[in-house]
Amino acid sequence: MTRMDFPKSSPLISKVQQDVGGKFLARGGKTLSYQGAPPAPRIVLIQYDNMEKLQAALDSAAMKAAIAVGNKYATQRIYGVEGLAP
Repeated sequence: MTRMDFPKSSPLISKVQQDVGGKFLARGGKTLSYQGAPPAPRIVLIQYDNMEKLQAALDSAAMKAAIAVGNKYATQRIYGVEGLAP
């Protein structure tokens, strides 16, 4: 995704994430690789309360539409990772 393309999809994706309960923890910015393969040019990290809420978000029509828009501008990879209890 280029800096020119990002503004086209960002507002929609931001709104959908807010509506489905996602919380942005990291969004673009400088990304460094200290060991291993270089990182993707842009990384977004979103927190959900649990894996079930993530799955519900991914299954929603709004999220599917937002992902389709993002796919026009970038090769997206979406992963779910279960976190540790605080």
